[in-house]
Amino acid sequence: MRMLRQATLVICSLAVTVPAGAQDDEADVDLSANAEPTELKDAEPPKRSRDSIVKDTRAVTTVTREDIEDRAPRTTPEALEAVTGVSVQKTNHAGGSPYLRGLTGQQTLLMIDGFRLNSSIMRSGPNQYLNTIDPLILDRVEVLRGSGSTLYGSDAIGGVVNMYTRRPEQEVAGASVFSRGATMDRSLTGRAELDANFGPVQVLAGLGGSSFGDLRAGAPLINAPVPQYDGRRQKFTGYDQVNGDAKVIVPLHRNGTLTAAGMFLYHLNAPRTDKCSGPPLDCRYFAEQFYDLGYVRYDANYARVRDLSVGLALSRTHERRERVREATDSLKTELDEVYGVQWFARASTPAYQIGGYSVLRVAYGIDGYYDDLESEAASGQLSTGQQTLDVRGKYLDGSGFLAGAGYAFGELLVGRRFGFTAGARLSAFRADISADPESGTAAFDDSWVLPTFSAGVRLAVAPWLSLVANFDQGFRAPNLDDLTARSSEGPGFQIGNPNLDPETSNTAEIGAKFQNRWGRAQLFGFGTSIDDIIAREATTCPAELDGQCGEAASVYRLVNSEGARVFGVEAGGEVFLPVWPWMTSVFGNVVWTRGTRDISATDDEPLSKMPPLSGRIGARARVNRLFTELIGRWAFEQDRLSPADITDPRIPDGGTEGYFTVDLRVGTRLSDMLRATLTLVNLTNENYRVHGSGIDGPGFGIVGTISGTLSAP
Repeated sequence: MRMLRQATLVICSLAVTVPAGAQDDEADVDLSANAEPTELKDAEPPKRSRDSIVKDTRAVTTVTREDIEDRAPRTTPEALEAVTGVSVQKTNHAGGSPYLRGLTGQQTLLMIDGFRLNSSIMRSGPNQYLNTIDPLILDRVEVLRGSGSTLYGSDAIGGVVNMYTRRPEQEVAGASVFSRGATMDRSLTGRAELDANFGPVQVLAGLGGSSFGDLRAGAPLINAPVPQYDGRRQKFTGYDQVNGDAKVIVPLHRNGTLTAAGMFLYHLNAPRTDKCSGPPLDCRYFAEQFYDLGYVRYDANYARVRDLSVGLALSRTHERRERVREATDSLKTELDEVYGVQWFARASTPAYQIGGYSVLRVAYGIDGYYDDLESEAASGQLSTGQQTLDVRGKYLDGSGFLAGAGYAFGELLVGRRFGFTAGARLSAFRADISADPESGTAAFDDSWVLPTFSAGVRLAVAPWLSLVANFDQGFRAPNLDDLTARSSEGPGFQIGNPNLDPETSNTAEIGAKFQNRWGRAQLFGFGTSIDDIIAREATTCPAELDGQCGEAASVYRLVNSEGARVFGVEAGGEVFLPVWPWMTSVFGNVVWTRGTRDISATDDEPLSKMPPLSGRIGARARVNRLFTELIGRWAFEQDRLSPADITDPRIPDGGTEGYFTVDLRVGTRLSDMLRATLTLVNLTNENYRVHGSGIDGPGFGIVGTISGTLSAP
């Protein structure tokens, strides 16, 4: 019966086959764009920056500001849960790692306002870094599914999550407040902000905080070792958060602006749920997970240089982890900080007419970053709090990582039907690893130079239908986590390997994009091959570590393995219904992904934590100041497991069961200054888990939000 219900959901999803607001981007299918080249007329052509070209030709979905306001996601990862082709895995309540085309962690690139969120210590597999961006500061999120390394650089093998923060909007000074409460985790979120103009200078600043309690689920899953339950609440899931941001925009001349912005978000005492048990208490905490970013950016348009953007940023990633064990009265602390500087200069050409029917545009730029790492560890007694420094931290203190690149990406439009794209990037990396004689580690350095290439074609079959085909080479340079980490993470104790080579990939995709006044849809099929994929290899604890491997069930190091392959199909769409006076639509999406890793010339195994067949289906209506939305999320069972999955306590014995959940949301703008939403979560109180997560999904609960704005007279 369960399989019949799930099969029906697949058929229904394909029948309507991106939720309202979370839009599968479809640009004008008139490939000439009716654009007169700048060289021929004074009229300004449509912008064809790097990001706009990508949205026209690739599988891109945008989460709009309206989506974020209507759905009031608890975190930025949860804002992506309705996006076609995205599965969000949560090791703990403070986490949330998006899977794009079967890949996550180091193999997906996260960006904020054009700067990399990925640092040189981002670890493999699911992580918590996307949750260090507050969703309330976002204007939109553009999710590119598929390789984007030619344009965006290292790590973009599975895709890119591009986040853009809000700009000041008020013509006069105004203050606003936002509050969100939820029964499932007894949480409360608050934010206050100021949006103002001081002459030509625009300012937006905000401060907020959250307190999340232990998460209530429908019921504990059968055959799932973690998490522990207290009744129906999952132990070791609550944490606290504080965050703030500011942005100042100064017009410098008719075509140019200077932006200065800063943001911070701090997580406090977030348990690693799958590594916690008790009493007696034995738990690992992200005691402090901090992210700080400050940047300046100059943006301008000139006759010969379009979409010019020059940026410089400073960032800090601060992570303090604690291992608390009451039975042995022990406290282990690890502290890692990455201080980064990033830079970029990007622009595009005007539209150049070639002959009478072709238009050429080129986006180009340079970018780079440098990360400086500080790392230490200490051990001591829990009862006294006294600790002494260990020989070394998780990483080698004083190590650095430098990257730089240049790229060009062109688009040739031939008549009204054909479009061609091609691009190339040349990237260089250098890792400098400090010596640590006490731990038996010698200094070393390594460098890599990587060329990449991409190409694509687009055919406008009709004004409402276009076909696309793309090829993109991707890569991931080994980072400091790969090269130097010594720590008990994931399934065992990891030992760094200084002899790693970069991962490289080739991705091919074909797709169709449809859009007219009655709806929009995308359908994509893809295949990715990854060479020299960095994977775990079982080993023994080296003698020089003198027992530092501790009580780990296994010891492993990272190696370049044979390779891997990922292929799949994604479909998503929305149909607009003429139900006067309501603006009504039905929507849905579905994704199927399969991944395999070669372990020898003749044998292979499934890639770890590969998402199952899954999707969304729902309906939405809006009239005047009122909107309502009914959305169902579903997934099939995932019992195709890798050897690491079989021993992972986050995955129930035999695999993760399929599920179907339903949410109902109602919202209204009570006045021009007051807005409220109410969501009934998991109406059937389904007990479920997103595959690979360390926590179960929320049971039935209520989420309420209210926001208000007050402008000066």
